[in-house]
Amino acid sequence: MIEVDKIKEIGERLLEKSKSGNVNWKRGDNFTDDYQTFAVEESSLRIMLSFASPRAADDYFNFRIHYRNNCIGSITATENELPALWLLLHSLHEDARRVVTGWDVGLAELEKALDEDRPLGRESVSEDDIPF
Repeated sequence: MIEVDKIKEIGERLLEKSKSGNVNWKRGDNFTDDYQTFAVEESSLRIMLSFASPRAADDYFNFRIHYRNNCIGSITATENELPALWLLLHSLHEDARRVVTGWDVGLAELEKALDEDRPLGRESVSEDDIPF
């Protein structure tokens, strides 16, 4: 298995690459409010970053590296137990969310629309406009 320090280094490098727009994050399976996974696939490698918010335990992040469907490195962090690692994985998770959802592009579009001197939003359709 990959040692913890090496996994942290990989996480830091992945965050840097992701922030520069060079990671193709995908939404993972089992995506709910309480459990969210983002993944990156590269040839025989798969990197998975999950966030879980269980009802009876602390929230946590889990960062896993798989090679040929075998887990070769994994680390889990809660905010209280490993705060520095939590911050790294939180930042990585938020950037993966940005890539997958495109929220930054949506925000830029909204700000542009707010700056323009025109009404915002589509006009309402009245009953008179219905073509039947």
